[in-house]
Amino acid sequence: MSKSKSKKPNALPACFLGSGTRTNTRPVWLARSDTLKKDLQALPRAQAKWVRERDWKAGAGSVILLPDDGGAIAGAVLGLGSEEDPARVTMLAGALPKALPKGDYHFESAPQDSELVSLAWAMGSYSFTRYKTNVDGSLNSEAVGQTNNSNRRLVLPKGVDAVRLSSSWDAVML
Repeated sequence: MSKSKSKKPNALPACFLGSGTRTNTRPVWLARSDTLKKDLQALPRAQAKWVRERDWKAGAGSVILLPDDGGAIAGAVLGLGSEEDPARVTMLAGALPKALPKGDYHFESAPQDSELVSLAWAMGSYSFTRYKTNVDGSLNSEAVGQTNNSNRRLVLPKGVDAVRLSSSWDAVML
């Protein structure tokens, strides 16, 4: 039986890249349904046209992927709906890790509460794996069975206190 992997207290969850590490990351924009026309102006012209032609409405938690000139994924837009509660709006970022393809991302649009958005990303990256089998068919022997080793990582937005975020994440995972 293998020993469980111990985590250093206040270690940043694996679903994050350090602040300022934006090389080779894809942008994520935020758009509200009631200000969509204005919000799309922040996107490159061709990508804004792509979104308009798909009649995307920016519903709460909806995600639309944006292509680059070669057809690969260039980025995404997260719909915020017309939600007024700032805490609920920021928690919508939890939809991103499951909706986005593998890769590294950064917020191009500044979230209202960067720390809560980051916590939502971590929670969206979470997977309970204790009773799942491994690729080789063996039972997962990880003692806790909880992981957020996501193949989708987020650059920590500016102003996020990594230690406080890690402490919040540790508290959620108790």
